[in-house]
Amino acid sequence: MDVILLGAGASHGSKSTTPHTPPLGNGPAGLFYELTKFSAYFANLPKQYHEIFINDFELGMATFLEENRELRDFGLEIAVAQYFAQFQPKLGNLYLTLIRFVDTRKLVFTSLNYDMLFELAAGKGGYHCAYGYAKHEDEISFIKPHGSCNFWPSEQVNLSNLKIKFHEPLGSAQVIKTPVDPICDFNENQEIARRSKTPPAMSYYAPGKKVNVGADFVKYQRDLWTDACQNANTIYVIGTKISKVDDHIWDSIATAKAKLVYFAYSEHDTIEANEWLQSNGRKNAEIVSNADFLASINRLIRDHPKIKQP
Repeated sequence: MDVILLGAGASHGSKSTTPHTPPLGNGPAGLFYELTKFSAYFANLPKQYHEIFINDFELGMATFLEENRELRDFGLEIAVAQYFAQFQPKLGNLYLTLIRFVDTRKLVFTSLNYDMLFELAAGKGGYHCAYGYAKHEDEISFIKPHGSCNFWPSEQVNLSNLKIKFHEPLGSAQVIKTPVDPICDFNENQEIARRSKTPPAMSYYAPGKKVNVGADFVKYQRDLWTDACQNANTIYVIGTKISKVDDHIWDSIATAKAKLVYFAYSEHDTIEANEWLQSNGRKNAEIVSNADFLASINRLIRDHPKIKQP
C-alpha cells in the first residue's frame, strides 16, 4: 500500500469550496484574520497577541495559553471547530477530482486538517471514510492524527466539577476522557458544533498538539499513522511544511523504509525538505518542486490510476 499525507495546503489549494477557500495558518490573510471575522472569542483576544498569531498561529496559541493560566473554558477550541465545520466542496473541487480518478483501494489517506472537505468529497463519490483501514468496497482508508471538527464525544460530558488545567504542558494528558463518535453528515455536524459546550477530539493548533477531549481516539489515529508508514511502499506528502516539533508525524516518515515523495510548493519548502532529508539520513526520497495541489493530484493519478470496471 501507499500512504498520502495531506496538509493545510491541500485544502487551501483544493479550490471551489464554500463559503470560501480555507486559509493557510500564517500571514495577514491567514487563519487568525479569518477567525477574528468569524468568532467574537478570537476578535476579543487582547491586542498584544494579534501580531504573534498572524506571524505564527501555533506560537500565538501557545503564548496565549501560557500567559493566561486562569483560563477555564473551551472557547478557543470550540471556535476553531465551528470555523472548520463550515467548509464544503463544490463542483470543481480538487478533492472530488482526487476521489474520482485515483484508485483509492490501494491508498491510505491521512489528513492533518480539521476540516471535513475530504470526507464530504468522498461521500459525493459514493464512499465512506473509515477513520482507519477500509474493510468494505465503499470505504476509504482514512486517518486524522490531529483529530477533526467532527470527532464529537459520544457521551454526555458533565462540566460542573471539571477543572480545566490549560497551564499544563501542551503535550500533557487529556482533560475529558470520553469515547468519540465521528459525524460525517455536514448538517448534523454543523448543529452539534453550534450547540456543543465541549470541543471535539481535536488537537490544539499549537506545538505539542495537545488534545483536551477524547485523546484516546486521537492517539489511536496517530498509532494508525505510524503503522501505515511502517508498512507503506511510498509515502506522498502534499500541502504541508516539515515541522520538527510534530515528531509524532515526521519521526514516522523519517524511520519508514518507504520511498518519500515530497511535493514542495515553494523554493523555501524545497530547501527545508533537503535539509530535513540530510539531517535524517533519508536517501530514498524525491522532492517535486513548485508543485501545487493540482500538480500533486496529477502525479497521484499517474501513479495510481483508477481502472474502470468492465
